[in-house]
Amino acid sequence: MGVAAFLVGLPSALSFNRWQEYKFIFGRTFFDACDLLVSSYLLPLGGLLVAVYVGWIWPRRHPLADIVAGHRQQIVVRGWLLLLRYVAPAAVIIVLLNQAGVFH
Repeated sequence: MGVAAFLVGLPSALSFNRWQEYKFIFGRTFFDACDLLVSSYLLPLGGLLVAVYVGWIWPRRHPLADIVAGHRQQIVVRGWLLLLRYVAPAAVIIVLLNQAGVFH
């Protein structure tokens, strides 16, 4: 695992000195291209997948027990599910579309 981590991290480290003049993707160094990919696309996509999974696929008793433990008011439960199922995915989709340049 250490060798694999070293080999994966080597291009990122080299992009600060030896490979600084090489532009890989979108005119960026390897490190900057990886940073753009992860922070602009993969993190929001992961958030979208988590929201969809917890809101629609995960058995309802699990998140309700974890989030509203001891809270018996139905409005809290329904509000939380509404936000998780509809508002959060819509907001993350807007962020992804904005990063893709749809709104520019």
